[in-house]
Amino acid sequence: MEESARKKIIVPWDFREESQYPLLHAYQLAQVRGDDIVLLTTIERPGIFGSKEKFTNQHIELQRRIEEEAARYNAKLRAEFGASAAPAAPIVTHPDFPDVPLSAARAIEQVEIIGEVLSYDNLRSDFRDYYYTHDANLVVTRQFVTPLGAKKEDDMIEFLLRVKSSRQEGIPFIIANNAPTHKYYTDLVVPVTPNRTFKETVRWIIQISSYYHCNVNLIRPPALNDAMQKFNLSTNINFAKKYFEELDIIYGLKTGNRKAKFEDSVFEFMQMIDADLLILMSDQFSSYFPNKRVDIDTPVMFINPILKKLQSFN
Repeated sequence: MEESARKKIIVPWDFREESQYPLLHAYQLAQVRGDDIVLLTTIERPGIFGSKEKFTNQHIELQRRIEEEAARYNAKLRAEFGASAAPAAPIVTHPDFPDVPLSAARAIEQVEIIGEVLSYDNLRSDFRDYYYTHDANLVVTRQFVTPLGAKKEDDMIEFLLRVKSSRQEGIPFIIANNAPTHKYYTDLVVPVTPNRTFKETVRWIIQISSYYHCNVNLIRPPALNDAMQKFNLSTNINFAKKYFEELDIIYGLKTGNRKAKFEDSVFEFMQMIDADLLILMSDQFSSYFPNKRVDIDTPVMFINPILKKLQSFN
């Protein structure tokens, strides 16, 4: 992939040993998509009465530490996973999904891990600006990350769900609290909803499954009483099937257990097929994790609805 086309995956970094878990997931994604990875740590700028000299010294030391971490993991992961040349054949794309390859085989590309320090006044807005100005397309993180000097850890789900751009778009992110169990993502599990925002989920499914040549496992609610919801659910399933078949994506459709809560059926199905990723819209977080903790081994991707991008599909 040409350097100008390379995107970045951001991995929030707090120097704990567990930080390597989301990094390993990010590395898998980056090798296939041709992205680079940013280990991003943060430092708060001093207030009016703060010491500028102390801040400068801390910033320099923190930059040194994060660059050392990046260099260490560059050497370690390149030795462990290696890289192969991208396929020489031209990449064919679908007109509705110009960034998704249709014909290229899986290629393992070289990944560059860099370390950077984000100094901030307002972490939420400064993180948002960093994400969009540095051509990032994804955040992969543990749920709880402890910023330098902080006494308590930050809940990254709560934080990232509140990070908005000026267009009210959210940042897609993956919560990965454990190391990957497979070399590649093979099976995605996607609950189908009657909401219009499900079409944005389909966009991400297509990107991930096309790059990874993986199976898409759709699971639908067993019964809906509302006629409009039934219609919308059927519309969303047909929408997904149309594009999956056009793009030669392998998929299956399963109906949840009538005797169980739908979310429990989803978790049971994931465990049965040893799924690699659960994909949810961000507004489904509380339904699947009412205790506000992603306490499952499988990584979970959260996507925010971006309705403006769906107009060409309607």
